Amino acid sequence: MTCIYLYSQSINDTLQTDTSYVDAFEEEDFNPGIFILLLFSLVCLGIGIIGGIFILLLFAILVIVGIFSVSLITTLYTKSLQKGFKSIVIQFSIVSNIILCNLGMYLYFFIWQNKITNIEFSFFIYSTIIGIVLGVFSGMFFFFLIQKTLYFLKSLKKSS
Repeated sequence: MTCIYLYSQSINDTLQTDTSYVDAFEEEDFNPGIFILLLFSLVCLGIGIIGGIFILLLFAILVIVGIFSVSLITTLYTKSLQKGFKSIVIQFSIVSNIILCNLGMYLYFFIWQNKITNIEFSFFIYSTIIGIVLGVFSGMFFFFLIQKTLYFLKSLKKSS
């Protein structure tokens, strides 16, 4: 009989909850270890974002310097300021169209197709080629518009 009593006593002991153990966790709202881990992860995230922005800006500066240097070499080689300006317009148009075509391809797969994980690299090659072709044609068109606008403004200046 004592064996059953001890067994039932141990069951009753396990069914009872220790309220001091629960109250200790309810009263402690601030944990410095988790706070330090959170601060460290936020600092690392901020450094990563700032580093990524810095790398993108550095890349953009290098592209812009390259475009200006090629147009300067074109101007000096051909001894024509018009051809140098035309090369600047066409090169900026090519770079912007490559960016826009690749962004359009990414958004097409991300928004309309929902297949962002299954994008093939060949699609970005195709969009880059399309961006180059569109960039050349739109650059020539914009240069033509700028040239006609300048001729029109010169004619207004001569007539007045």
